[in-house]
Amino acid sequence: RVLAIRACDRYIASVGGTNDDPAARRAAAAAIRSIAVRASNQFSDGGSGDIWCKKVLPLAYLGRKDDDKKIASLWAEVWEEGGAVANAGGSNDFGVTLEEKLLSYLVKACLLALDDVSWSRRVTACQALTDLTEMEILAPAPRKLDMQKGNGTPVAGQSLTRARRRAQASTEVLTKCTKLIGKSRLWSGKAEVVKAVSKIASKWSIVGGTSDATDWSIFGAGNAEACEWIPIQQTQNSQDWDSLFLEDGWFKSNDAASVSSQLEENKGAVTTGGEVDGSMADGNEGEEEGGLDFDDEEKIVGSEQLLAGTSDVSEDEDGVVPSAIKQPPLTLVGICRLLLEQGLSPPSASSRDNDILLPYRAASLGALADILNSLHPGKGQSTAFSNHDQYLYRHIAPALLSTIRMKETTDEKEKGKPQPPLITARCLGCLSASLYHGIGSGTVVTSGENEEDVVSLSRIFVDLSGGKQPAWTVREAAALAAASLAARASSERLRKHAAITALLDCATGTQKDRKFWRVRLAGLQLLLALVERAGSASDTTGSTAKSSSGNKSG
Repeated sequence: RVLAIRACDRYIASVGGTNDDPAARRAAAAAIRSIAVRASNQFSDGGSGDIWCKKVLPLAYLGRKDDDKKIASLWAEVWEEGGAVANAGGSNDFGVTLEEKLLSYLVKACLLALDDVSWSRRVTACQALTDLTEMEILAPAPRKLDMQKGNGTPVAGQSLTRARRRAQASTEVLTKCTKLIGKSRLWSGKAEVVKAVSKIASKWSIVGGTSDATDWSIFGAGNAEACEWIPIQQTQNSQDWDSLFLEDGWFKSNDAASVSSQLEENKGAVTTGGEVDGSMADGNEGEEEGGLDFDDEEKIVGSEQLLAGTSDVSEDEDGVVPSAIKQPPLTLVGICRLLLEQGLSPPSASSRDNDILLPYRAASLGALADILNSLHPGKGQSTAFSNHDQYLYRHIAPALLSTIRMKETTDEKEKGKPQPPLITARCLGCLSASLYHGIGSGTVVTSGENEEDVVSLSRIFVDLSGGKQPAWTVREAAALAAASLAARASSERLRKHAAITALLDCATGTQKDRKFWRVRLAGLQLLLALVERAGSASDTTGSTAKSSSGNKSG
């Protein structure tokens, strides 16, 4: 166990920055791999500190993402061989997979990596979090948990424990990653943080967590008062547009906070490769190889306060440690505004970072589109949060349309310059995702600049999808946005001759593209959306015509 702890510490100290040492990382991984393969029974007994589950296996899970494929394969063997033994011998068997059984420890390791000054460690943590989300682990429980079964008996405490730990872990990760995005420093790999946030937030956005919600068992709680770990909350109060977390006014004090975070991020030296010098934070560079007794792993692991809900202190009747999360929940409006500003008003970057800035802006806008699309999972749930969708659109659309029209930018240096085609395409994707069902109903059309006017939006999409637009990505995005408008627009506005003509012109123009099949496919999706709307309208019209003809014959 002491050897494993030393190997883990050596591996962490050899990742990224000027301390990057592939040979040391390979030696550390090989040492632990030898234990996992040749003495795998050791993983069944981690001592009172349970070092295998709390330290070794979480590091192995992250190590599988190492840039060196040989090192990654060594950690993969540790995870498979050692994890099989730990999974079979563990007493905590509420999870179906090993990843869910060790969820709290895996999240703890990822949070520590996100706090590291090594950017490569942060990227590895985000990739691991993305994997956990795609496995539906950092997500609501797979089935709805009713507080009472059909016969009136309470739902099993094990199921509530599972839901609660998922919600707690997701809350911790979203909080950490969101604060990391909010810092003004731009570094290589920050786009991975944005992607991880979008993946997790998309899983929880539809749950809501509003005061009107009654199914609090999704969060592993009985009611709103007992739940302090809502991953993301839907609100639409007037002051919420200025808040990242519930009623914290984060965006109002963003300038002061960004200056403070910039000073904090600049404490480390920057190497020529853009990586922060790891020796500024790692104190084990001059570590002596002194003797250790077999109680040392308890000092390293056992005394640490683990993630809320997983420590070894007193537990409640459900087997869950009372949550230590006391801060307000992250709001859906806040995370959408944060991603919007990161995409349209990104952090300042030097000339050396120009190749990082554009992918980061594109990733931020893509993440915003993913979160907005998660609010429209299917036809059966299309109007579940219609008021909230309308609130989001009215705050997001003006900035997106301003960028799409290329009339102005928020950066004084870039004012008057057209946006890169990739940014324009991503803005169209965000606009398409933000369109709410029934858009255009009750709106007053002014001079054609109203962001809720169906005709005005249709004409914008026609201009961007035509042959005069040189970028095929913009033409495709414009056609897809037109398809979304055709599917969600108010029937009253969609029946207008000008709206139908503009949408048909958009579809016709895309079919003239001889080179890019994706543009033509987007145009066919627009036609399909129009046919579906016309089909439902024709059924009503047909029945009305039949009844009128029957009255005449009578």
